[in-house]
Amino acid sequence: MSTSRRSLLSFALLASSALASGCPAKVATVDVTPPKVTLRGENEQRTLVATPKDEDGVEIEGKQATWTSSDSGIAVVDSTGKVKPAGSGVASVTAKIDEATGTATVTVQLLKGIRLEAPAIVIQVGTPRPALKVAFSNEKGEMIDTKEAKVEWKTADPNVATVGPDGVINGVNAGSTTITAKVEGLSADVAVTVNPGDAAADAGPVAADAGPKK
Repeated sequence: MSTSRRSLLSFALLASSALASGCPAKVATVDVTPPKVTLRGENEQRTLVATPKDEDGVEIEGKQATWTSSDSGIAVVDSTGKVKPAGSGVASVTAKIDEATGTATVTVQLLKGIRLEAPAIVIQVGTPRPALKVAFSNEKGEMIDTKEAKVEWKTADPNVATVGPDGVINGVNAGSTTITAKVEGLSADVAVTVNPGDAAADAGPVAADAGPKK
């Protein structure tokens, strides 16, 4: 092989190598994290992260995602992946990079109402009363499951009845007071009568609705 031909072949190989090294890797998959998000407050928001990967699962840098929501009436997403709630329900948020996509499931449970199982109870001095069951509803009036919601309990008169952080009520002295359950600006009250002896009787599970505490 002549010197000139070898030089041309070497140049071609170098050019081919340079072109290959400068060619961006093809995106095969897009991982969206976290894959599941739950939003409960109107002002709550989460930022999703899209990570593109090649067919070998290796992360690819320098790629930007295009974000879309399957239902903007439930969840709204901006160009940076920041998700905000719009209404109760479930929506899919998708990140697209090149021709590959990844999704996250966004559940919106807007707390708009809190309900206790009874508007009034009668208890006995020295006998703990288990916490009243608390139920929540969204802006549509639908009951929602919010096991992670933190309930704050408060008594109007600790000399009559106390309430622990777990909602367990204890009668201290005979009399009447009010116990309040509060969650994220919403509250509901229960009237508590404390009897000194064995005459205590529960008033029964009658639902009591309450909106935002004023």
